[in-house]
Amino acid sequence: MMSLTLACGPYFDETGFWASVLLFLIVKPLAYFAFIQAFRYRVSRPIPMKFSQAAKLTAMRAGLGIGFTALGWLFLTGAGNSAGFEGLLAVSWLFLYVERLFSWWLVGSWGAGLRGRRLWGWVISGTLFNAAFDVAMVMGLFM
Repeated sequence: MMSLTLACGPYFDETGFWASVLLFLIVKPLAYFAFIQAFRYRVSRPIPMKFSQAAKLTAMRAGLGIGFTALGWLFLTGAGNSAGFEGLLAVSWLFLYVERLFSWWLVGSWGAGLRGRRLWGWVISGTLFNAAFDVAMVMGLFM
């Protein structure tokens, strides 16, 4: 269950759960903001967006991530009694990546107004950006 709850941020252990949640809620949105600013400046538009525009997109993406993660956690908590740990773990990671693809698409198409190749570049880059956090989290668990 922790893999679903904290896959987007650092995870320490049971004693550091609240520190992990705090970092998830602070560090991840700041990283989203930096990603959005960099993507929009280098790929999508010749003029950097305003701070308020980037903040709105960041809030949209962070809100979608938190909301979908909470829904997934509720669903998987209820399903946890009927499924084995391995199956539950696979479902949680699959859910996370579907959520990420959908959230980046939604923010890119509706929030940023991207279309075509720029939208798909946004979705793929954003999902890979999230994957970098996953790799860091998994590496932290094994080190």
